[in-house]
Amino acid sequence: MERPFLLLRYTAVRENEARRFASAFGWDHVLALVDAPPPAIAGDMVIAAAPRDFSSLEADILRDALEDHRHHRAALTVPNATFTPWTAFHIGRNDAFSAPGEWIVNRYVPPLNLTRRYPEAFAALFRSRIPGPVLALAEQCNLRCIMCPFNGSDIPESLIAYYRAYSDLRKGKDFISLDDLRSMLDLLASRFVGMRSISFFGPGEPFRHPRIFDILDECSRRNMAVTFTTNGTLLDETVVDRLLGYERLTMTISLDAVSPATYRAIRRADLGRVSGSIDRMLDRRSRPDQVRILVSFIRQPVNEKEEDAFAAQWLHRADEVLVASRYYAGRPDYQPEWTPRGLLPCAHLENSLHVLTDGEAWGCSAGTPDEFAFGNIFSHGLDAVLNARVEYASRRAATGAARDICRECMWWRQTQHREIWRDGRLTEVRRPYSYRLINPGNN
Repeated sequence: MERPFLLLRYTAVRENEARRFASAFGWDHVLALVDAPPPAIAGDMVIAAAPRDFSSLEADILRDALEDHRHHRAALTVPNATFTPWTAFHIGRNDAFSAPGEWIVNRYVPPLNLTRRYPEAFAALFRSRIPGPVLALAEQCNLRCIMCPFNGSDIPESLIAYYRAYSDLRKGKDFISLDDLRSMLDLLASRFVGMRSISFFGPGEPFRHPRIFDILDECSRRNMAVTFTTNGTLLDETVVDRLLGYERLTMTISLDAVSPATYRAIRRADLGRVSGSIDRMLDRRSRPDQVRILVSFIRQPVNEKEEDAFAAQWLHRADEVLVASRYYAGRPDYQPEWTPRGLLPCAHLENSLHVLTDGEAWGCSAGTPDEFAFGNIFSHGLDAVLNARVEYASRRAATGAARDICRECMWWRQTQHREIWRDGRLTEVRRPYSYRLINPGNN
């Protein structure tokens, strides 16, 4: 095993602290002032760090990140700032982002056995984050895809009652009103100053909303980037032309198939019509960052043999290709490509806040909204909802206490990812149960 070499940056007044900190590791090391040119160091297992406090937290993060670096056999490990309270370090080749050739970059996430040693530091980080708001514009869909947990025919028999009970609970709910959407955006903007993006995702089809373009106009007036997930069947020529009048749109279009027969088997719709709409948008947009197009493929038994062909077909047409394993109640149908070293924080719970059309807020798309209900942002208030979310996620992280679905869920593994950089370009992002392929011509 290659011996690590620690390059430690420090300010002149803290030289003694720096020496004690570096010596405690038992690694070869050199100290350098924060503004000094980097010394020449041979080898790839270089740990460069600039501690803030020379604390035990920083020392434990460095030790754990080194083990993670080795586990992933990465060229470079850098901290995922969303989950790491101290980020002034990297391990390995810092030129992996720009050097010729192919390099694995590991985005380090501290595991729960580390976060539990320092609950206050990680809780403070959690409270400081802005959860990505994910709003439902519609709760009903125009399709009945076979893998849909709420309406599909191909879900595990043991989970039918679980999902159908939620569907029955939400009968009669459909569109968010424009006034309620404005109120939601006002609440979020007042609580999270600087929020400049919003996502519209499920459980219904957003382009069914009769005022979809009024909603886009409202987001545009607020200078907000917008992300949609859609089945694409309602993107006719008129809709496409109107969408191209906006800026900073990202659309993930669910396709799941290469052949029309497989698409019909999954979605009971016309693949050619949706593909034609995508091509029309790609041909007519003024530049890739005006309207970004991502196409997605949910791997499942009916389409698994088309996965490679799907990626090859769309990689140089769309901006990104997304492939993920089908899962129900947080349990994927397929084995992971790789596994993290230990239990991690959950990106679903800690990074997003889902809000239904009537203001009911929840925290995890692996389960049903009623199981993860955190309250209603209108009747209970946004602060109460956020406090309930923080309390639950912090309790899971600190003690392991969790609701039934969390105890059996494997989707927390998705929190960590690896990046593949080729000749200075990010080309792939790989998680245990999914991956993104990025069109090199559009990035």
